[in-house]
Amino acid sequence: MSGFTDEKCLRCGKYSPAGTRSCPDCGAKLPDSTGSGPKRREKSRWRFLWLLIPGSVVFGLWPGSVEGTLRSRGQPFGDRELELTACYSGDRFRYFGVALKPESASPDTAGGIKILKNAADQWVVYVERPLGCEPGRCELVELDRKHCSVFDVEVRNTGAMVNDIRGRKGHAKLECRFPEGGSLSATLEFSGCT
Repeated sequence: MSGFTDEKCLRCGKYSPAGTRSCPDCGAKLPDSTGSGPKRREKSRWRFLWLLIPGSVVFGLWPGSVEGTLRSRGQPFGDRELELTACYSGDRFRYFGVALKPESASPDTAGGIKILKNAADQWVVYVERPLGCEPGRCELVELDRKHCSVFDVEVRNTGAMVNDIRGRKGHAKLECRFPEGGSLSATLEFSGCT
């Protein structure tokens, strides 16, 4: 499978895009496929200790901001309207992109969307299906572009970097209608995603 890791997700068994740290389907952490072994793990522990320094906590763990709403009606996402307020850099999960969430409590908060570049260098949008969703364990469903009359997505680096996490900003405008009869729309602007 070109562009995918050799490792399957241990929780759901699905393959993930190359370079991701967590499964885009179930959110589980993926095995380290870099081959760097223990040295990489030691370095990660050291970086974690730096996060405990108060200045790093203020600048490195605060989520960015999002303006906009995600609306869905009918299948496959149900009737909901989410005001997305928190934005996290995909660097936290080893992908180029962002995770947009309805709360600023944690990147594992239930609900929201993930925007990332796939192995073919195309933007992909995953929407967390709310039915039976628990924090960090939401089913992610990839939006099929052919169902969207508007699919305008862009994520850019801001130039800021804290603890090897690049800041991100961008926008997403989506207007989609699904064969099941449902719809999804979003107009989102995000910045300061770390």
